[in-house]
Amino acid sequence: MTHRYTQIDPHDALYISVQKTPGGVEELAAFMTNRRGVSMHAETLRQKLRRVKGQSMSLDLFELATEWMMEKQGGEAYARDWLLALNVRHGVSANILPPAPQHSNEVDAARQKVMEMSHLNGELSAVAIEALSDGDICEADASAIVIECRKIVEKAQRLERNVVRAAGDKVRAGC
Repeated sequence: MTHRYTQIDPHDALYISVQKTPGGVEELAAFMTNRRGVSMHAETLRQKLRRVKGQSMSLDLFELATEWMMEKQGGEAYARDWLLALNVRHGVSANILPPAPQHSNEVDAARQKVMEMSHLNGELSAVAIEALSDGDICEADASAIVIECRKIVEKAQRLERNVVRAAGDKVRAGC
């Protein structure tokens, strides 16, 4: 039976992220071997990532994998997905914000975010309606909905950052 990986399980999310990363499991195994000074064969690491044959990843290995992915081109976009899944599992709300760009007009940036959030809400509605149409929700449905929810939460936090910065600009200007 084929296992379907989701973004709602921390182990699955880590495995998906490692698979996305250039070099994949083989390069991560070499990185871990170099960093830990203990040899790790790629197939052993693959078993740990997939939790087969009684293998599993320790928190230290999760952190090393995250560090490795963060160093890779594009890795910041998905290296911490496992951590988001772990937080949700334990009732913690967390999101990772991209670095704050400087806007010449924070109010315009905030206005743009509000419009983008409307679009994202529409996308979430479409995904959720489709996922829930059969009166059931499977892991794949939940994963799709979670991905869309995270986009909205991130956009809302970025909007919050813009309006706080806009208010700070006004205070600094003596208004």
